[in-house]
Formats: sequence, C-alpha cells, structure tokens
Amino acid sequence: HALGTEATKTWLPAGPGNIKVGDEVRVSLTAYTGDLGVLHNGRLGKVVAIRYGDVIVNSTDGKEPKLDGTHYSPHLLEKAIQA
Repeated sequence: HALGTEATKTWLPAGPGNIKVGDEVRVSLTAYTGDLGVLHNGRLGKVVAIRYGDVIVNSTDGKEPKLDGTHYSPHLLEKAIQA
C-alpha cells in the first residue's frame, strides 16, 4: 500500500496565501451546486499558476472532461496533509 494514496490523505481548506504552484489540490466537495458541482466538486488537480488571486489548476484525476487551465478561488480549494 503506497504512501500518499487518497485513503491516507486528510483534506483541509487551503485559502489564500497557502497555495503555491505545484501543489496538489482538490476542489471542495461543496464548492458548487447543480451541474457545476457535478463537474467540479471533488476533482483533483495540480496548481499550474496563480494570477490575480485565481488559482489555475490542471486536473490530474483522469476523469472526463479533463479540466486544464481552470480558474478557482482559493476559498474553494483544499490541500492534502498526510494522515
């Protein structure tokens, strides 16, 4: 059982100033409602840029549709800590 699997991670709110390029993040499970929630909530990705307060993420979870260059508020993202 490899270290760093989803089962061993605890996700905590990231918030402004706590995210940097290269971080693995997850869109909060309650970030969006309706169709946007189905598309975005719980998706995993890597931070590729931060611009004007937006965190720009490329999805890494292998789900479709692939989300590349998607802009999120840092308030909607979570970062993993090892349990």
